[in-house]
Amino acid sequence: MRQASAAPVTGAAAVRSRVSPTPVLPHVAPVGPAAAAASNDDPALVTALPLPLPSPSTPFALPAPPAPSAEPVSLPGGALPEEALSMRFTLLPGVTLPPGVKEKVTRIADGYFRRTGKPLVVTSGVRDAVSQADAMYDLFRLGADVDTLYRNKGALREIQRAYNAGRAASRPEGVVVAAMGEVIRRQVESGVYISAHLRSGAVDVRNRDMSLSEKRALLDAVLEVGGVTALEETRPPHYHLQVD
Repeated sequence: MRQASAAPVTGAAAVRSRVSPTPVLPHVAPVGPAAAAASNDDPALVTALPLPLPSPSTPFALPAPPAPSAEPVSLPGGALPEEALSMRFTLLPGVTLPPGVKEKVTRIADGYFRRTGKPLVVTSGVRDAVSQADAMYDLFRLGADVDTLYRNKGALREIQRAYNAGRAASRPEGVVVAAMGEVIRRQVESGVYISAHLRSGAVDVRNRDMSLSEKRALLDAVLEVGGVTALEETRPPHYHLQVD
C-alpha cells in the first residue's frame, strides 16, 4: 500500500525540527512596539519585560544614607558632650584659648545658646606682643578712649609714643606695629602687662550683631558660669571677658 506523504512542516514546528534535542531557551525579543507585534504573530517569540540598564544618563544609584540628626546626643542627666558644647562658639582664624579659659568660654557659650539659639564668635584670645600692638594700633587709629580700657597709664603712654612717632614719620603700618610690639615685649619682660590678653586670661566676644535681649542673655550666661567679668567696649564693638 502506498503510504500518504507527510504534510510539510512549517512555522514554529519547522524551527523545532531543525534544532538538537537540547532544550531551547526562549528567544528574548527586543523591547519596543515592533517587537511586541512580532511576539503576537509568532508564539515562539517571548517578549521580555524591560530591565533598567545603566547608562551615562541613568546610572545605577545607591540609596542615600539617612541624614544625620541636627540635635547633639545628650549624655545621662541631659549633659552635652564636649564636642557639642564646642560647636556653641567659633574662633576667628589665629585665635587660641588655653584649656582653662576655653572651658569657661564653652560653658558661657552653652548658656548663651540655650537662651538665644545662636553661637558666639570669639574674636580675640591669647596675644603675643605684636598681636597686642596690632590691636592697639587699630584702637589709636579709630580714636578709641584708650584711657578707660587700660589701667596702667604709664605703659599706655609709652606704647602711644611709639605709635605717634611712627605716624608722624609716615611709616607703613607694619613698621609702626613692630615698633609698638617691641615696646610691649620689653614691658612684659619687666613684668608689666598692658592687657590681660598677654596673660591669656582675656577673651573678646563679638556683639555688633546682638540685640539688647541677646546682650542680656550673654551677661546672664557669664553670671551663671561665675569667675568671669564682662566689660562692653565699643571700638570695635565687643564684650571683653576677663577669666579669673
